[in-house]
Amino acid sequence: LKVLRGRHVLDALKQHLAETIRFQAIVSKHAEGSVHERMVACPFFHGFDPRFVTMMALHAERKVALPGQTMIAQGKQGDAMVIIHRGVMVLEHDGVEVGLLKEGCYFGATVMVGVHKTYPATMRAQSVCHILIVPRASFFAGLGKYQMDQAIFEQAKVDECYAFEKVAQVLHRQKSQTNLFQRMNDVFSGYTRSGHKGDDTSRLFDLLHVWRKWVIRRKTGREKTQRMVKLRATQINNYVSRRQDQMRKTLALGRDTPTPEPLPPPAGRRATTAPGSARQHPG
Repeated sequence: LKVLRGRHVLDALKQHLAETIRFQAIVSKHAEGSVHERMVACPFFHGFDPRFVTMMALHAERKVALPGQTMIAQGKQGDAMVIIHRGVMVLEHDGVEVGLLKEGCYFGATVMVGVHKTYPATMRAQSVCHILIVPRASFFAGLGKYQMDQAIFEQAKVDECYAFEKVAQVLHRQKSQTNLFQRMNDVFSGYTRSGHKGDDTSRLFDLLHVWRKWVIRRKTGREKTQRMVKLRATQINNYVSRRQDQMRKTLALGRDTPTPEPLPPPAGRRATTAPGSARQHPG
């Protein structure tokens, strides 16, 4: 007796690509019965007319994704929202996994309503997934057909924009953490190449020891730089003080020195009169 497991089927599909289409059709057929229920339960459609939601369920495109298959690429332009009907999808930003989308989650609502043109992350299948794709044309056609209340649509748009900003903050924080881990990896790269062997606990302590040595070295370098700056400032202040003292002594010495009297004119020569004074004529 042999047990056929899911991984066996997926491995066989990799070797027989022609059977992939038939497999996807079988999965889609079995999941079709709960499509309307999933669409009604989607949080994005809360408050919308039930007839409108039914129309979205009828016009939504069905797709089956195999593990590892990319359904949406980061930065790609689009005009549709994706709802996870069955399975689990992985969100990746700049090649780093930032979250999971499970059954009932949706992605790309702001792209569908026209607020954004591109998707902020990559969506990749972690398991066999059945997804529902709601295009922009069908969405606005349903709004026009059933005369939806504009306030409901505007509120949904505001909520999605707020949720998008939160996702953007998470992506930014995750990217910062990735950069930090990359810097740590650069510090430990020499240690990793050395081929150290041991259990996880000893390896962790050794890595933390290397990290502590690096932090101490950086701290010592900063303190040395600060000491050099203070020493240079002290030297400059001392030099300025000495120059000021010398200038004060020079000025004081100049005030205390008496002004020398003019020398008498040489003998046999008439004294030169100052300008403007009366010339003396001999009697």
